[in-house]
Amino acid sequence: MNYRYLFCVLYVAVYFSLQCSAQFFSHAVEDSMALVKASVACVRTYPGHSQEMASQIIMGTPVRILSDDGEWYSVETPEGYKGYVIHNALQRLSAREYNDWRKSDRVFVNGIGTHRIKSIGDKYPVSDLFSGSVLRIISRTDSSYIVETPDKRKGWIYNTEAINLTDIPDQSVDSLISRGRQLTGVSYLWGGTTPTAIDCSGFVKILYLSEGLILRRDASQQAQTGIILDNDYRKYQSGDLIFFQSARTGNIVHVGMYLGDGLYIHSSGRVKINSLDPDSPLYVKSNILAGGSRIRGMEDTPGITRIISHPWFVDK
Repeated sequence: MNYRYLFCVLYVAVYFSLQCSAQFFSHAVEDSMALVKASVACVRTYPGHSQEMASQIIMGTPVRILSDDGEWYSVETPEGYKGYVIHNALQRLSAREYNDWRKSDRVFVNGIGTHRIKSIGDKYPVSDLFSGSVLRIISRTDSSYIVETPDKRKGWIYNTEAINLTDIPDQSVDSLISRGRQLTGVSYLWGGTTPTAIDCSGFVKILYLSEGLILRRDASQQAQTGIILDNDYRKYQSGDLIFFQSARTGNIVHVGMYLGDGLYIHSSGRVKINSLDPDSPLYVKSNILAGGSRIRGMEDTPGITRIISHPWFVDK
């Protein structure tokens, strides 16, 4: 018997078998989806509660599970951000459950503050709730939606707090500015993306999310989207994003939203309004303007995606 020949045949067979298995399991993991079931889930740079919080994602946000160590999921968010989320913050779905969710009737929470899912027949709330959350509709009345969380908890919210996911109106500059001003005084939190505490890019992100648009997570990423503007703020329009750079490195390190008349709103220590005009008492000398980006009119271009156009949310 030619043992060398037999060994080669077996080696090739085992090699291709392992390659196929690896590709299958890799594909299966990449196609595994989950929904955020907590009102807000912390996204960390590495697995572990002591690790840096890089971002937050809110209830009803779909994420792709990239890997699972038994306690922490490595995930990708709808805007392509990657990090680690603890198991008990996510509801993992089978392919059938996920596709059913994408086809289901759902509400989009568009009020900018903190809300509550009220219990049916119980005096205690089911969960707190933030702008941009997505909940399945069970039924509706003249004044409320009966809703279900990703982990099947049921309750109700006023219909003034949410809108059907497919009925999100086109964005309004007046609405953006109003929502931004309502957050004035909210404390800064690195990685924060809720109205309770928030960082600079998280601030503009949730303002646009409340209008149904998903922006990229970080200021340096947001600066590469939309219509790129130079640093002549007299050309800016209300609702434009404005970016600031480090004096030492020249890198984009901060973002705010332009309000008009040289004023902008941003999260720096807290959410507040400052001016780009050097002669204004609201001018901050340390903020070096690096340019801007126009989001309005650029929907469904790279980095600016309507929720109703995103295949993770809606089955097209």
